[in-house]
Amino acid sequence: MIRKQGKLPGPTICYEYDLEYGTDVLEIQEGIITLGQRVVVLDDLLATGYTINTAVHLIHNVEAENHRHCVYHRAVVSEWPGEAGRSLHRPGLL
Repeated sequence: MIRKQGKLPGPTICYEYDLEYGTDVLEIQEGIITLGQRVVVLDDLLATGYTINTAVHLIHNVEAENHRHCVYHRAVVSEWPGEAGRSLHRPGLL
């Protein structure tokens, strides 16, 4: 599970990202992704796309740090109309 900073127990790996007006930090527990594991990145609301993109970057950082590879997919529950979130993704990923 990827959460905002300070919400997960144990050692974590953090990734700071830019927001429209500032920055925030997401984190994932160390060792949570195992070799060959399939990962789904599910966001409840796609607006700017910053959160889901940061989650994917965090997974890539975990893979590189642990020399592991996983298959991941992105999905969103709903999309905020008029925002640019979808334009940040390659066609077919959402």
